[in-house]
Parts: sequence; structure tokens; C-alpha cells
Amino acid sequence: MSLDELFRHLDESYVQHHVLAPHDEARRRFQLLSHTARDAQEFKAIVAQYVQHLRAALGDRVPSENSAFAEAKQMLGRLFHGFPRQDGYENALAKGMRGEMEEVINQLAIGLKDHALDLHVDCLYYSTIDPASTEENRHLAAALHQRYGTTLRASDEALRRLVNHLPPFFRDF
Repeated sequence: MSLDELFRHLDESYVQHHVLAPHDEARRRFQLLSHTARDAQEFKAIVAQYVQHLRAALGDRVPSENSAFAEAKQMLGRLFHGFPRQDGYENALAKGMRGEMEEVINQLAIGLKDHALDLHVDCLYYSTIDPASTEENRHLAAALHQRYGTTLRASDEALRRLVNHLPPFFRDF
């Protein structure tokens, strides 16, 4: 992939249309039957159903309930880590059982969308640049500077994530 193609796939409108908007649409279409999970089993089923719904909406392979739950549990563990419990999944479960299932699903959707953006940037970077090549990273940094100057707009999140792939001595944005 050329650097021009890389930048086209990292353009704000491209990312919004091809990466972020499908996640937003999937979240909009997912309907909770209740804002409260009665118990841990119902909570597990709801978060797994969301992941399955998302994967189907994105045209991905729909995982089994157990695989979908594992993905949701891992993400919720990161998103809700900290107070009052260290285990983020337990914090999310407690919220869901307190009538805050909508917030749990919203946060899960945001986390999965953010992860999709990370994967998009990683795929583009690693398919274009040899990360061990100083010359290729220097060339990418020079192209970034030529196109965007030394300041990226706050809305250029994909480009910011790309810059984080560069060795530290090339990151002067």
C-alpha cells in the first residue's frame, strides 16, 4: 500500500464512514428489553447478545455466545476497572443489576468501536511500513509533516494513533 492510500484510509471522513459509523448504527439498532439485569446470567447473556449483534451488523462472523461473552467481559474489565472494585467486570455487573444496563451497553459499544479504530490503524501501519525500518518510519514521518504540518486537528484521531506507531524520535506532532 502506498502512503497516499494509507492517508486516504486514515482520512477523517473515510474512518467515520467505514469504521466508526457502522458501530454507531449497530448500537442504535440494539434494543434492551430491560434496563436491569436480574442476575449475573442475564447480564452475561445481554452483553454477549450485544457483541453478537454488533458482529452481525458489521458483516463479521457471529461468535458463539461464549466467545461473544469473553470479548465483552474482556472489554468491560478494562472499561470499568477501578472503584469500587478492582475487577472492572464486577463493576459493570453491579451497574447492570442496579438498573444501569443502558450505560453498560453504551460503554461496551464505545470500547469496541475504539478497539476497531485501533485495529484499523494497526492494519494500515503494519501493511505499509516495516516497523523495524528506521528509513520507512522516517519517510512516513516526513510525509505526515508535509501533509499536515506539525499540528494535527483534534478530530484526526486515526492519524494521532498512527503517529503513536512511530519511534519516539519521529513523534513531534
